[in-house]
Amino acid sequence: MPDSLLPIGPDYRIRFHADSDRFQHVIESRSGNSWVALWRSVEGTNVEHWPTSPPWQEIAEHQLGSTTCLLGVGKAGTAHWSISIDVTLPPAGSSSGDLPTDPRSAVRFDVACRTKELPKQLGSSYECRETGGGEAGEWRVDEATTEACADESSAWRCEPRGPRTAGELTTYRWIYYWSPPRSH
Repeated sequence: MPDSLLPIGPDYRIRFHADSDRFQHVIESRSGNSWVALWRSVEGTNVEHWPTSPPWQEIAEHQLGSTTCLLGVGKAGTAHWSISIDVTLPPAGSSSGDLPTDPRSAVRFDVACRTKELPKQLGSSYECRETGGGEAGEWRVDEATTEACADESSAWRCEPRGPRTAGELTTYRWIYYWSPPRSH
């Protein structure tokens, strides 16, 4: 499984790399001629039906006009996950606190999980690899799709809104954003 990269301007990128049976992704910052991990997704294992983060087993680059995005799919247990990741500007005229509102570009993660089972856990989890306060960027959520998020200095997690019932085919969706530090 080859690495996939999504540039976020000249100084930041997301790198997906093979980790066992799935891809882990890392938000990285340029430091001279090398890249430093800021945030790393917290993955589950191939035996977990409800891993800590979605199991991305295939990642592909896709062009939408001049926009490059990454599309991913994966499966664990009886659930199927999909993701679209792109670099976007915040919506024009947005005054909502749940979306990025400053002029910096943001990475949008649009995730879905389709299942008949009652999820034991759903969401996306990250651990911070950078300790320079404020240098690791900023997370935001789309409150229409994302119910809860935990924000600490060394970890971040968000979870989808949606019914928590079993027995019918249900799609859960959550959207969240990461923006580079304000100083860049």
